[in-house]
Amino acid sequence: MTTLAHELARISAHEMVSALGVRGGPQLLRRGLALPFYVASRQLGQTLAMLEREVPSHGLPEAAAAALLRFGVALRVSGVEVGPGPCLVLANHPGAYDALALMRAAGRRDLLILAADREFLRALSGLSAHFVFVADAPSARARALKRSLSWLRRGGALLHFPAGKIEPDADFALPGAALLEPWQPGVSLLVKACERVGGRVFVAGVRGVHSPRAKRLLLTRWAEKRGITTLSPLVQLVAKLRDVDARVRLDQVTGERDEPALRAALVKAIVTA
Repeated sequence: MTTLAHELARISAHEMVSALGVRGGPQLLRRGLALPFYVASRQLGQTLAMLEREVPSHGLPEAAAAALLRFGVALRVSGVEVGPGPCLVLANHPGAYDALALMRAAGRRDLLILAADREFLRALSGLSAHFVFVADAPSARARALKRSLSWLRRGGALLHFPAGKIEPDADFALPGAALLEPWQPGVSLLVKACERVGGRVFVAGVRGVHSPRAKRLLLTRWAEKRGITTLSPLVQLVAKLRDVDARVRLDQVTGERDEPALRAALVKAIVTA
């Protein structure tokens, strides 16, 4: 296992232990809890380390497609093609493989992704050109917004998860459940900036990014009730389940682009994906 793969597995295990609420517990307890998570995270680390190596030669969309195949994830993309030129893609965030699915679906080698500032993503230094990290501090958020606006002015493609947190996967949500969380401020600024440079605005509805068999397990349900949303893909990898049927639908928004209209368009894309 490469150094990067080991580091990614280590960070993943640490994040899982922290999610259990024992961040400040005895060191021996934390190490004991981290070991099975580290073992479960090794394939995750190896595949993402390979993704980082392949991006320079293959491009982000093709490298993401190869990573999905290694993870045993089938992907179906519908709707419109993003194409060249400045554009903003607003997506829901069901977790698991959604980022890889969107990298492939957008088909843009210059895709820039607004992402939460996490140690795990920072470790993927070879992909730093594709991430703009959003931290909690106002100054950090301002820098992220400035870079995003500059990217659009230069004709780039920008991917944004407006909720900034994990949302339900429509394949597993209860009937009538809300599919979107409230959006963080700043979406309207990005939309207007995209419009000013003649760019297009898309919504990307993502669903089916989890393994049905992994989601049904008592352990997974127990973890998700405690806010641990990353266990399902690890279980899927360890058990070598090949039942993830991810779908992405891309629709261009050409009419009203205020927040209610964009949310409605995104929900429609999720439902029809």
